[in-house]
Amino acid sequence: MSKESILAKQRASQAQIDAILNDASLTYESFREHVRTFVMLKFALGQSDFEQTDNLSELAQISISKALKISKDLVADYEAGENCEGATSSDVKRTLLLVKLQKSLSVSLSLQELMQIETLEDVIRLMWPHLPVANRPNEHRPAA
Repeated sequence: MSKESILAKQRASQAQIDAILNDASLTYESFREHVRTFVMLKFALGQSDFEQTDNLSELAQISISKALKISKDLVADYEAGENCEGATSSDVKRTLLLVKLQKSLSVSLSLQELMQIETLEDVIRLMWPHLPVANRPNEHRPAA
């Protein structure tokens, strides 16, 4: 990936954050689409990758496999014995994504909430109530 391509993806991902923060009538559905696009850009994934899975760890693995140009299974096999601490590149990538989203959106998820996150939908569902109230009209909240 070229430097220009990386910078373009950074600008595009920031545009998703800006769209979330600047939309006074943000709906849950539009929030979902912005977060999904943000993740797609940050992980350098395509639409077809999201058709395979919604699991953040798996999406991170797919992202790493694309960057290294090896299969997702090889990434998992390679990392299985590499780190005695148990943290994989996928874990780190997933964690950094969650940190970036929280920081960019001025959202602070509790440890309990973070522990619940397995899928992209979990991220969206758990972050939604923490967005600035001005961006969340009551009529657009998801059903519990």
